[in-house]
Amino acid sequence: MFSDHEVSPNVSIIIPSIGKQPLLAGLVEGLMGGTKTSIEIIISHSGDSAPSELDLNIVTVHQDSPLLASAARNRGAEVASGRYLFFIDDDNDVDPGVVDVLASLLDGDSAMTEVGPSMFYGSARNVVFSMGVSHRGWLGRTRTIKDWPANGAREIISEALPNAFMVRRSQFEAIGGFDEVSFPMDFEESDLAFRLRREHGGYLACTVDAKIWHHTPISIKQQLAAKSVARSYYSARNRPIFIARHLEVWRWLEYIAIGQFLAALSRCWGILFGENRSGHSRARVILAYVAGMLTGVLLSLREIGVRVRCKPMT
Repeated sequence: MFSDHEVSPNVSIIIPSIGKQPLLAGLVEGLMGGTKTSIEIIISHSGDSAPSELDLNIVTVHQDSPLLASAARNRGAEVASGRYLFFIDDDNDVDPGVVDVLASLLDGDSAMTEVGPSMFYGSARNVVFSMGVSHRGWLGRTRTIKDWPANGAREIISEALPNAFMVRRSQFEAIGGFDEVSFPMDFEESDLAFRLRREHGGYLACTVDAKIWHHTPISIKQQLAAKSVARSYYSARNRPIFIARHLEVWRWLEYIAIGQFLAALSRCWGILFGENRSGHSRARVILAYVAGMLTGVLLSLREIGVRVRCKPMT
């Protein structure tokens, strides 16, 4: 993956995987075939069986016990040696050269702490999935940026980048990587982005010059449908914790008072009437969501308490 004359690769590509083998193979092929900069590919796999060998130059970090997103990414980052870390989930296709574009942007702008590609749906390849996100929506709503930048701009400033993004390894390690305790999955990418900016300053951006295609449902009904019990639990648990930790206190108050109940209605509607891909009964998935809501309120109260105690005296 990189020449003998180089001490280490420029970019370490970290792919958390739980066995989506056909998609994983296509992603690896796209990354290896279209990248000019020196890279290493690290597959952080967990579950009953490790993925079959894809290439001798690929590093596979395997855990028998299933890992959630933050832990899987951190395990991959622990063995990385590149200057940059490119995290990308295993259910994506990539445009040739996406890694080169992202690395060159970090090379050229020291104020940029994180950069990601523009993302499209795998099932509708001209429809934008995400060009970044904003967490300043009414009642705690997360808004996905889908508008192409105006006036020929090549970048969109974002508060966080989901699914695929590149960071400097030194900055990632300085903040301790992903928070496996507070955000094992869901909002882990946003928490990382906010902590990177708090520690290192700068900004995050999505670039239109790099593209990927994400294989995820395009309809709102299917996006809200029952997935795993763990995802249902953590999606409800982690939003109030994130808001309490990183946003204004008044945003947390409006979410706790109103927003979480509206979110629960829409989520339960999706669980009841969408496709059930969880492997569990719909009732169990809904109970997991409710348990997550209750836990999230309690843990977010603790976050607010920490903020109040740490507020400087005036």
